[in-house]
Amino acid sequence: MPKLSVLAVTPFFPFPEYKDGIRKILANLLKTNDYYTMDVLCLNDEEDIAYAHIHSKNWEHANIDTIRFQQGRLQKKIKMLRWLFSIYPWQAYRYQSLFPTIAKNIMERESKYDIIHIFTPSFIPLLRYLPEDIHKKVIFSSIDSFSLLFSRRLGLEKATSIREKIKQLAYKIELKKIEKLEKETFHQPLCTLFVSPTDTQHVQRSNPKAKLKTIPNGVDISYFLRPKNKQRKPKNLLFVGNFGYAPNLDAISFLCHEVMPILYKKDPSIHLTIIGIGLEKHHFTPQPNVTILGFVEDLRPYYHESALFVCPLRFGSGIKNKVLEAMVASLPVIGFSCAFEGICGNNHEHFICTDNCDATSYSQCIIEALDIPQKMEKMGLKSHHLINEKYSWDEVQKQYSDVYNVSKGIA
Repeated sequence: MPKLSVLAVTPFFPFPEYKDGIRKILANLLKTNDYYTMDVLCLNDEEDIAYAHIHSKNWEHANIDTIRFQQGRLQKKIKMLRWLFSIYPWQAYRYQSLFPTIAKNIMERESKYDIIHIFTPSFIPLLRYLPEDIHKKVIFSSIDSFSLLFSRRLGLEKATSIREKIKQLAYKIELKKIEKLEKETFHQPLCTLFVSPTDTQHVQRSNPKAKLKTIPNGVDISYFLRPKNKQRKPKNLLFVGNFGYAPNLDAISFLCHEVMPILYKKDPSIHLTIIGIGLEKHHFTPQPNVTILGFVEDLRPYYHESALFVCPLRFGSGIKNKVLEAMVASLPVIGFSCAFEGICGNNHEHFICTDNCDATSYSQCIIEALDIPQKMEKMGLKSHHLINEKYSWDEVQKQYSDVYNVSKGIA
């Protein structure tokens, strides 16, 4: 049986994959496999394209076509004012002038492909610009539920200053726009995909007619495999994240300003390392025993030598790639429930999940885990086996292939 041909449509060039979860999914779906072939139609990003040419072996078998896109230089206040009167949420509003052009490019190419796979909530409105006969080929990947993300954020953050109250009002407007767009469009594609069942169930409740499915993210098992004789630093904690993502910023603020002062008083040898892109835009007051490294090309040494991965995400949505990476690297993870959504492990067997979200309780949980290194080592091994069994990219590619085949009426 010949492989199905897929056109992936996305705002982002699929490399480098470390930039965000969408690129990570695309970069790995593009790898040669036994199930389908995939080409990409995306917006032009000269910096990312230059990076990709250096690593061209990853995608030399695929066609990647780009559409020129330049961010306008309107002042932020003017952009926000225009967004306020737009029907689109902010993520989609940024691209609304390009939707007719992108739709035209899809229509020119669609006859060559069995499936048109549109990625990210930013491109949901594209369905409005495509004829209904093409809808019969469309699969949409929302990845996360943005309505869940914003509803959780509004439930957590308390506005005290005028500036914070204005931000909360903007979030409420954004949430209403997202919910309206989800309700109007999620029933149109053949299928809409999420990476966590929590997100799928949240959207299904308000969109009962939509055909929704969950396919988790994968992780490169062999790349993150921990060497057998690698020694851990017994009091080292690790957090990794993209700090353009608000839940990660909230997590490190909680760690630096609330958790680490408690840990430092109880045991001055406990140390926290924070790694990730986007931190240069934010100013954190230096804290005792906290090292902020920014972007690091290779995370493996940090996953392999740390004693615990701390992930106190108090809001968010979707599956967490950093948790998958830590677990497959046999690094025990301690976090709040949001950190483990989409991962079908057992609490206190594959990870430690606590919903006592205050700093004192979380600090005590960390101290107790550091005091039982042998048990934590066993937990790390069990977490590795779980991820190895269920979250390899080959397994994820097969799940996408199954969706493509069912949508095409083959399976």
